[in-house]
Amino acid sequence: QALEEMLLVETKSGLKYRDIEVGQGPRPPKGFQITVNAVMMVPRPGGELITFVNSLERGFPIEFRIGTGSTIKGIDEGVSTMRLGGIRRLYIPGS
Repeated sequence: QALEEMLLVETKSGLKYRDIEVGQGPRPPKGFQITVNAVMMVPRPGGELITFVNSLERGFPIEFRIGTGSTIKGIDEGVSTMRLGGIRRLYIPGS
């Protein structure tokens, strides 16, 4: 199934996401140290996406504690509802 055809979920905060693969493990509890791979992009005027973080290319993942304010709010919210082993595309609002 193409990414654009997958269900797009929008939360109260304005975060949107698509689950590419739903994990089978538990959700991370608040304060839990997690490790994720991430590719982060922002749009240029005109719509072209620019990558500003790519943990896959740099060869090591990103680590942070869930729910502690140690990362971007949209990443924290989007990852906190995932299950271990999942793959999700987040669309984080600019504000």
